Amino acid sequence: MTKIYKYQKITDQFTTYCLVEPDYNLLETEDRITELCTIDGVTYVSVPDSITLPEQPEQITVEEVELTDELKESIKSASPHVQLINDRVVVRIREVYSLNDEIKMIRLSPSAESTAYNEYVESCRDWGRVAKANLGL
Repeated sequence: MTKIYKYQKITDQFTTYCLVEPDYNLLETEDRITELCTIDGVTYVSVPDSITLPEQPEQITVEEVELTDELKESIKSASPHVQLINDRVVVRIREVYSLNDEIKMIRLSPSAESTAYNEYVESCRDWGRVAKANLGL
């Protein structure tokens, strides 16, 4: 399972202190930490369970987030990664159905053709849901 953490980046006259990630070359996983977004100066990151955060700079405090529905929606709205997932869902649909095809399905419903369309779209949306779940959202 993936957890969401938050912290505030701190900048002094010489340095911006941010989350220190592990040395991925030493890990036996392809998983990576993903910076999801920054909201009101608070940065949210997705950390897979397979990764242990290394010691962090004393200037920042990293805390696990209790992900409420409201916070989850805020992160989804602000995250470029979630937007990319949403865009990829649309691309997957467009590989098979054009926008005109989709409008046509509204008029054909219910039919075997619209049922096949709905099943395909749901499979694309399921892919997106899994991708977001892998980010902890």
